[in-house]
Amino acid sequence: MRSYRNMKNKTSILLVSISLLITFAAKAEDSSDPISISPAIHNQSPFRTQYGSDDRQDIFEVTSPKIRELARSVGAFIYYKKIAPADSTHEFKLDLKSYGERYKMCKGVRYYEQPSAPFATAFLVAPNVVATAAHAVTNSKKEAMMEEVLCSETYFIFDYAYTSENQDLQKISNQAVYKCARVIEKKLVWMSEDYALIELDRPVKDRKPLKFSKNGLPKVGDQIFTLGYPHGLPQKFSGLASVRSVDVESSRFSSNSDLAAGNSGSPVFDAATNEVLGIHVSGEYDLN
Repeated sequence: MRSYRNMKNKTSILLVSISLLITFAAKAEDSSDPISISPAIHNQSPFRTQYGSDDRQDIFEVTSPKIRELARSVGAFIYYKKIAPADSTHEFKLDLKSYGERYKMCKGVRYYEQPSAPFATAFLVAPNVVATAAHAVTNSKKEAMMEEVLCSETYFIFDYAYTSENQDLQKISNQAVYKCARVIEKKLVWMSEDYALIELDRPVKDRKPLKFSKNGLPKVGDQIFTLGYPHGLPQKFSGLASVRSVDVESSRFSSNSDLAAGNSGSPVFDAATNEVLGIHVSGEYDLN
């Protein structure tokens, strides 16, 4: 049985500034425009994990209207066998197990009874494009570099979150469900780059792409927050975190955010501007 301590997980993130000129499918909106992103790529931190209080919150517990709006543009990848059309033509049904059951946790662990299904996080950067970690999804097994899930076997969902207490998350509107169309671009280099751009099967019309910061690397002590799906749980806000170290040469920075497997691909925000600083891709070795 696993018993996770409440922890302030030390993470390390690499910030790489790039500009990608991509020709999208004809159905994509704004296909002639370049996408400029600053994907954050993360390697294992040399520092000891810092343990303390678990500051994660469900979305209904977040008091900031701005952060709740940002959360709508953050979604999750889910394996195709865990989602299917429901009896209603307007909904999909998720195959959910409790967090405790899925990970064989000890009773009493926080969120034990909450459902768990997705395997990674991503966020909207263009009308039909999401950014995530490269080790999450691949176009083919031949292109796989780690244990990525095939794009053809992946759905992308929004609104897998408790926006009200005791909400039923087993069914989700078909308007919040998308298929992975293809991996447009990905880079996965050990201790360096780990990001991907994924094209969805149609444009997202009811929420806005997130904005990337143009201010470069943050400074030690800068306040940050993250939105994502730790261990496939409903979306969590992880705040009360700060930058702990910055590596100018490699453009990496580390933080003490409460994150876990499933947060890979999560946007890391500058708390002062609500802009994306980078993408979370990994954590400490003792996290699992």
